[in-house]
Amino acid sequence: AAVDASRFYVLAQARAADLVVLARSGPDDPDQGRMALSPGDLVMELGRPVLIAPPGVESVSAKRVVIAWKNTREARRAVWDALPLLMQAESVMVLTVGQEAAESGAQDVCAYLAGHHIAARALTRPDSGRTALDEIGAIVRQESADLIVAGAFGHSRLREWIFGGVTRDLLQATPVCCLMSH
Repeated sequence: AAVDASRFYVLAQARAADLVVLARSGPDDPDQGRMALSPGDLVMELGRPVLIAPPGVESVSAKRVVIAWKNTREARRAVWDALPLLMQAESVMVLTVGQEAAESGAQDVCAYLAGHHIAARALTRPDSGRTALDEIGAIVRQESADLIVAGAFGHSRLREWIFGGVTRDLLQATPVCCLMSH
């Protein structure tokens, strides 16, 4: 009952919020107790962008941003929601990973951002043998990024459990703050 009360409270407060900040809740993260909420469930329900913060992060400057791009409605929404942060960033990279990376439209996203006076560069990582999360993490470290922007794509719980997913992986193991939108 306490978790349901907390969930309904956060959902109600999101009506008047530009951004909701939640703690990452991965299997290796500290236990948040009985009132812990699932960031994955909330990002799908809130209708607002969610900033997932890993343990130990007390602030985010959003000066060096990696957009984890996939040509989906959710990714387009995340880029739109992140515009105020992207306009203040010193460096923005649009990263595409996987077999369809070359056809994902990353250059189009860079052109869209240029229309908002945001200089972004595209980086394509075709299938490298690493997981998408490992590839994103490598670029975050290489670029010294402190923010990832990503769409939160939801599957059924059973399919997520069987097939995994970049959204679930970021929710549980994002190496830096991650702004997600659904």
